[in-house]
Amino acid sequence: MQYPYLISRVIDPIFGIGMGVASYYLYEKRHGREEGHYLNQLIAQKFRGSK
Repeated sequence: MQYPYLISRVIDPIFGIGMGVASYYLYEKRHGREEGHYLNQLIAQKFRGSK
């Protein structure tokens, strides 16, 4: 019998999003960026409204 879900119907999307976020975080950590251009800094600037 083949199961359509890896873990469960509800947890699969949460698991996928979590893995994507973790992968992108590791990518940013391994590949250096200019100061002020890290994702966390850009998001903080967006919500503060400053550049």
